[in-house]
Amino acid sequence: MSKLVDEPHILVDLDSTLAHYEGWSSPYDIGAPVKPMVDRIKKLIKEGKEVKIFTARVSEEGPYGLRPRHELDKTRDVIRKWCKAHLGKELDITNKKTFHTVQIIDDRCLQIVPNTGQSVVEFITGVGSKLENPYSLPIPAKEGLKTK
Repeated sequence: MSKLVDEPHILVDLDSTLAHYEGWSSPYDIGAPVKPMVDRIKKLIKEGKEVKIFTARVSEEGPYGLRPRHELDKTRDVIRKWCKAHLGKELDITNKKTFHTVQIIDDRCLQIVPNTGQSVVEFITGVGSKLENPYSLPIPAKEGLKTK
């Protein structure tokens, strides 16, 4: 049996999930840690789970076109240092899920009940699908869990 190139892992988004995000300024500016999520990720790591940072910051296609290799390398270095400072260790960084991705923790996900096309929220609440436009989802207000 051949060894897996990639081990089962959990992907955790950086901006707005693991780190506060108030809008794009540069690939090198990472917000303050979101403490409850940092604590959750530290617990997963302590349990021996493989966790990777999942971020578009390391995508070759940036907000203004293709990004040069040196910029991507510098971005990865900044993210590694942030991880070391706030998670206690450097994590692998990717912008792609693989066949070995077992979970994605991300503020932009809409979880679907397998093989139904129905979101978990729709399934639990019984509310029909009105989510043709992803921007129609309620966004939590800054002051708490209220929605628009």
